[in-house]
Amino acid sequence: MNAVILRERPYIIPLIRGKEPTYIEQNNELGRVMWRLIKALLFLIILAGGGFVAYAYVGPLFFPADFAAPSQEVTQPVTLDTN
Repeated sequence: MNAVILRERPYIIPLIRGKEPTYIEQNNELGRVMWRLIKALLFLIILAGGGFVAYAYVGPLFFPADFAAPSQEVTQPVTLDTN
C-alpha cells in the first residue's frame, strides 16, 4: 500500500501529561474501552431478559387478548377398521 509499512495499527490517543503513551498504555486504554462496551452490552441483555420475563407475567393482566389461545370447535369424521 504505497510503500508504507506499519508494525501496528495507528490509534489517536491523547497525550497524558505531555508524554507520549507507550504501547502497553495504549493497549490498557483500549482494553478499558472494550470492557466498558462489554459491560454495557451485558447490562442491556439482562435488562431485555428481565423485560421479557415481566411481560410474560404481567402481560396477561393488561393484554388478555394477546395471550388467549384461539378456540373453536373442530369436528372431523373418523373411520375405524374393525376386523
